[in-house]
Amino acid sequence: MDFKRLHYFITVADEGSISAAAKKLFMSQPPLSLQMKLLEEDMGCCLFTRGARSIQLTEAGRVLYDRAKNLLEMDRVIREDVLSHAEAAGGTVRVGIVSSLVCTQAAEWVCAYAKKHPDVRFEITETDTYGLLEKLKDQIIQMAIVRSPFPAVKMNCRRLYTDSMAAVCARQDGRGPVPASISLEELSRRPLIVYRRWEKIVRKWFTDKGLPFSCVCLNDDARTTVHLTELGMGTGIVPRRAVLGNERLDIFRIEGEGTDSDVDLVYPRLESLPAYARRFIEDILERYPQ
Repeated sequence: MDFKRLHYFITVADEGSISAAAKKLFMSQPPLSLQMKLLEEDMGCCLFTRGARSIQLTEAGRVLYDRAKNLLEMDRVIREDVLSHAEAAGGTVRVGIVSSLVCTQAAEWVCAYAKKHPDVRFEITETDTYGLLEKLKDQIIQMAIVRSPFPAVKMNCRRLYTDSMAAVCARQDGRGPVPASISLEELSRRPLIVYRRWEKIVRKWFTDKGLPFSCVCLNDDARTTVHLTELGMGTGIVPRRAVLGNERLDIFRIEGEGTDSDVDLVYPRLESLPAYARRFIEDILERYPQ
């Protein structure tokens, strides 16, 4: 497959027209149109729906778009890794981190390692556990820091620590001492803000006890839950360590529940990674000896 042609294809899709893509690629329209026609012939299907002034991807085009972006990213990563092995110093640590950890422990690990190894740079991918494991399988990232539960993987999987779920709400000035815990009965009377991955688990807490589940907002990022909670939209359900030290929130243990979640480091054979990536993994594991 012609990677340059795939790059042209992605640019056309992103820009929404041949003319805009040609301008961005510093080429004229006719050669770019020809490249898209050749790509469609090579794929054996129509990739674009062409309008008067813009074009849109067909269903087949959207599939190719996603695959092409991964292929180009893998190509970049392979070239970078080969060069880093050849130079034997420096390089890029490509680590995936779930959103609830980016601004807490994981940030500390990255900063501490960067100070010790100024010749190393970082690329941090932030998405959910399942997305990170897919990128790890495709070798787009070198390791993933994720939360359980997730399906079994054919890689090294090391539990770093166990976290628990907590209820949080915006702290109010002038209010007296708050209790350390909160009951499901009390939570059932509050508007809840829930990270989508935990929806089924949290909903089951309430249905098992015959209580209503009053969810005012589902979202795809733990940081969104925290921010909306800080603004007073409702009570958030988040991993406890994601909010430790947050002085804008009151944090409550959930009585009788507090579902645990392991924080795991997942990585391939150490021998397959460049030295600077191996050292970062070893640095994390030293913090959490088994």
